Amino acid sequence: MSSREFRQGGSKTVQDSEDDSIEDVSVVELSLSDSDQDDSNIDPLYTADDSTANSNSDESTFDEESEKSDDGSSDDGNNDNDTDWGILTNDPKIFRFRSPPQAALHPRENTPIAFFELFLTNKLLNTMVVATNKNGEQLKNSRLTRHSRFKKWIPITKATLKKFIGLLLYMGVVNYPALWMYWSKKPLYNNPLVRNSMSRNIFQLILRLWHFNKNERADDPNRLKKLTPLVLSLNKSFKLRRKLGQNCVIDESMIPFRGKLNFRQYIPGKSHKYGVKIFKLCDPMGYTYSFCIYAGKNMAQQNMKTDDLVMKLMTPYLNRGRLLVVDNFYTSVPLAERLLTKKTYILGTVRSNRRRIPKIQLKDLERGDLVAYENKNKVVFMAWRDKRLVQMLSTKFRLDLRAIKKKRQ
Repeated sequence: MSSREFRQGGSKTVQDSEDDSIEDVSVVELSLSDSDQDDSNIDPLYTADDSTANSNSDESTFDEESEKSDDGSSDDGNNDNDTDWGILTNDPKIFRFRSPPQAALHPRENTPIAFFELFLTNKLLNTMVVATNKNGEQLKNSRLTRHSRFKKWIPITKATLKKFIGLLLYMGVVNYPALWMYWSKKPLYNNPLVRNSMSRNIFQLILRLWHFNKNERADDPNRLKKLTPLVLSLNKSFKLRRKLGQNCVIDESMIPFRGKLNFRQYIPGKSHKYGVKIFKLCDPMGYTYSFCIYAGKNMAQQNMKTDDLVMKLMTPYLNRGRLLVVDNFYTSVPLAERLLTKKTYILGTVRSNRRRIPKIQLKDLERGDLVAYENKNKVVFMAWRDKRLVQMLSTKFRLDLRAIKKKRQ
């Protein structure tokens, strides 16, 4: 009989594999299952210690060097391993998932434009019209050359702005090498749809003067001040239009952009390597419920811990027994304990240089070995070795070990 080694809190046991032939086993799958949990053990009064709930994460800022760090050094120069890890009990705290009472809002008509207008609301359109017209008037009244095109500016209406946005979306689908070609009458580029919708001069004027916020307070250090109404409106609409289920994910995404921007990011591992980085709360289907834009590590509003960022995105969805899945950029013991006090689970891989996790060396484990520990607040740490060492934190699942067959025989 073949066997795999399984350790709990330093003690070692041997479990027999389900298959007699070791050749049929390529890797060991961690089966994290809560299907046999009993809701009768729910303790609605369970909370972690206040001192633990207020613990700080070791991520100080969201800079790329920290995100890409893989050299094993601690984020803050100190790797304090918690001494309160003990034997795995396989008895996690159980919170019953409670679905939110409010219903999602759907459009009256089942058409693409009706769904689009759920997010591009009339209030947001009016805000853009007012800000754009004010910006145009300010520029028109400034010192211009005799033949400046800005002297031809006239205030736009909501209908004109909707045509402009529609043309932008159309140009994203039908790509021409240059902007002027959309209005060309040459047989190769002739496009009556664009030409009959709006003149090229008006389109270029709106494109130059399009604003989402007023121009006052030029000394405001907030780099996102001109986008604030747009971000607030979209976040509000995202929350209203769909109910978040039991499982959710927080991760970063890139908006492709290669122009000049002082907080443009470069992330080699992304499909779009250059652009604006945003942090998003999504469901397994990919729908975004809330997001925030990364504006640089030196910005005052961005100098927060990573666990504070997670709590900010999760604030409307806490205390309902949800499961949050994250990667090792966010996962930490303080975050897991803070979420437990809000009746929210976490599951994610964790970096080896995080504070308050057991120190596991690759040489201490053979391939297929698994070690697991649990602290007093029911946070479970797991380390499993395959080709590399995989470390995880979980507050929801029981730990099972199963052998799986090779995909290729």
